[in-house]
Amino acid sequence: MQMLCETVRELPAHIRKEWDESAFREFSIGYHVGDDPLCFQEHLNPETTSMAAELGAGIGIALYPAPHDEGEPQPGGPKPELTLMKKPL
Repeated sequence: MQMLCETVRELPAHIRKEWDESAFREFSIGYHVGDDPLCFQEHLNPETTSMAAELGAGIGIALYPAPHDEGEPQPGGPKPELTLMKKPL
């Protein structure tokens, strides 16, 4: 994330102006989650959060369901019989 902040700082003035005028600026951290490990921790040091703040950016965290084998229903996903009804006849 620090490298991304440095990249934004070094943008040419006309492009940096677009960044500065954006209504929404965010660095997003995404993870595929699953059953293992039981606990996962991520830490952002104060330098990183300060760099994002100086750019007027937030930090978002996105958790994505772990990929499943094809044909295996995903928790909370469509029921298998509904999936079969969507296939062409």
